[in-house]
Amino acid sequence: MTKKQILTTLIKVTFLGFLFYFCLQFFIPRWESLQLSDRLGTLSWPWIAAAVVFTLAYYVLGFSIWTIFLHNLGSRPNLYMIARAYVCSLLPKYIPGNVAAHGLRTHLAAQAGVPILVSMKSFVLEASFALGTAAAVSVPGAVYYHLVIMDRLFNWLVAAVVLVLIVILAAKRFKLKTINELGLTAPHRLRAYFNVFLLYLLVWFVSGVAHWCLANALSVYSVSNLPPLTVAVSASWALGFISIFAPAGLGVREAVLYFFVSNWMQQADVILFVTLSRLLMFGVEVFLTVGFLLYRKFARRADIA
Repeated sequence: MTKKQILTTLIKVTFLGFLFYFCLQFFIPRWESLQLSDRLGTLSWPWIAAAVVFTLAYYVLGFSIWTIFLHNLGSRPNLYMIARAYVCSLLPKYIPGNVAAHGLRTHLAAQAGVPILVSMKSFVLEASFALGTAAAVSVPGAVYYHLVIMDRLFNWLVAAVVLVLIVILAAKRFKLKTINELGLTAPHRLRAYFNVFLLYLLVWFVSGVAHWCLANALSVYSVSNLPPLTVAVSASWALGFISIFAPAGLGVREAVLYFFVSNWMQQADVILFVTLSRLLMFGVEVFLTVGFLLYRKFARRADIA
């Protein structure tokens, strides 16, 4: 192993150790003291169902955006085959790093006729637009909605350091060489990429609505809570995504979400909310994966019959 690989492994192991320690020392005691297990029985299931529907819409939009990228890069594969590639790569992202998820999606997309280079470019575009729009939503939104928790010089310095790290890590991770290599400046593609930008704004709004429904499954929260919640969701996704040491942003995403909602959400709801947020996303991913595998199995049986 190289020194870089050893350092990366050490960082990941250290992070997982801190996450485990945090669960033992903070999360589990708070869960027990607030009797959150009892509150699970009082959840509003119609609101949970609504959160599931909007979360499904979130993934449908994500898949639609990826197909747009593939089309603009000159590849028009079979819709079923790339749907398989997209759905089957959802759960592998919980393996540390993105090698498993992106590797599996690239492999399955190649079986659909998508060149490996096109898949790699689509991942770069996907990450760039997602992070760009998440920043466009979360940065001004955080300044507008969360001045109460950012009124100290120390907090501003921490925020500045975090933003700098985001830029450095994102640039290092995606290794963008030139805009022209991705074909962004091609006149016939500019309109499509503008539509992608708008679709990603819709993605964050839909995700915000899903989490607003989830919050209402716990207590009553008005529509006025939707904008700051959308800001919180986009910020937590972005910081979780660039945290290469955390599989699927596990721990990082929840911490950022907790930070953003703790100043207006009821204290008894916050821990339960961030926990259910992760379980909601994971549950929908499992549902999509299992559903697709079952569909494929029964479709094969029908063809044989």
